Amino acid sequence: MQKQAHEWVARIKAGDLPRRLTWLGIRSQLWPKIGYGIGCTTASFAQLSQALRKPYFNLLPACGVNRNVRTDFRQLPPGFYGIGLPHAGIEATVASLNLLIQHYGTKSLLGLQLQASYEAMFLELGLSTNPLQES
Repeated sequence: MQKQAHEWVARIKAGDLPRRLTWLGIRSQLWPKIGYGIGCTTASFAQLSQALRKPYFNLLPACGVNRNVRTDFRQLPPGFYGIGLPHAGIEATVASLNLLIQHYGTKSLLGLQLQASYEAMFLELGLSTNPLQES
């Protein structure tokens, strides 16, 4: 993921695109390229949170953003007054939840594996109620 992001940022820096096209490229080229299959990654949330910091740092001037902006604001959505670069950890969590919602309870192999894991967790915890409703 980092290698693909570095290559894409190097191509952007070599060219002379306006800011608007750079942002369009982030949403339509960069993120689909590095975000494909992110729900199947085994990296932790902390590792994914750190994975794109350097490429984003190099990309900020092309986006029209000062590099001195706090790191936390780079991946914060614009609705919360952030810059709006995609956060790999959050996107991986969303993709994993979508995978669970789509496949749990179906008769596919993945659906059966998810149901078996849930039932094994239920037995391991030894609860009489639904473990997902416990505090």
